Amino acid sequence: MIWILIVDAAIEIIPEKIRNHPAITSHARRRGKDPSQLLLNTNFHHSAMGSLRNKNKRGRPDIVHLCLLNALNTPLAKQITALKTCIHLRDSKMILEIAPETRIPRSLNRFEGLMVQALTGGFSGGGKDGNLLIKVHDTTLRDFLAHFEDSRVHALSKHGSPDSLVELLERDARQACTPEVDLVFLVGGYQKGPLPKSLLKIISKSNLHSLSTMGLDAWTVVARLTCMIEWYASKRKQTAPNR
Repeated sequence: MIWILIVDAAIEIIPEKIRNHPAITSHARRRGKDPSQLLLNTNFHHSAMGSLRNKNKRGRPDIVHLCLLNALNTPLAKQITALKTCIHLRDSKMILEIAPETRIPRSLNRFEGLMVQALTGGFSGGGKDGNLLIKVHDTTLRDFLAHFEDSRVHALSKHGSPDSLVELLERDARQACTPEVDLVFLVGGYQKGPLPKSLLKIISKSNLHSLSTMGLDAWTVVARLTCMIEWYASKRKQTAPNR
């Protein structure tokens, strides 16, 4: 099974410490909601975020939205059914596992409403087979990754090796598209900056890969990664595509 884990995702309920800020209360009135029922969004709450730690990696729910759209609307998820997509929430013991049959709203406003329900425990959502569409794992990232062999956990970064991802997929993509074998890819879910040091401590340097020497948006990484996995899983012995 292929796992794409969006780590340190820039998605969260508006922190209590800034809910009384004028930018927050004004936006909440326009939306007809309490601030505790809204996601932090730098487009609307930038002036209120000045006191927040790591503010440059927060308040971008659109990043997660686009990543999920690019991951779940693919043959890897819908036809091959070999994809598990998860969201790791920064500074929390919570990981959201998104079922491949989940229909992610195209509208960002509707997506934000879905995420608020998931983050506040007000959403369960059942699929056709009775399984949850969004499953909440009450665990740290380190403990979640401990369920997988170290050799099966990989991360994408412009500071990684430019050739090792192709070597990995040539060797393992086809086998990892079966339920018996797991292959995990970590993608930063925030606007800019390197992967967190706490994550790099638990990832082998040889498992750090690069899709490009230039910094790519998270949703672009997810789109290119899923495409490459599909290609190598079905045409492993043919000439590799351009990278």
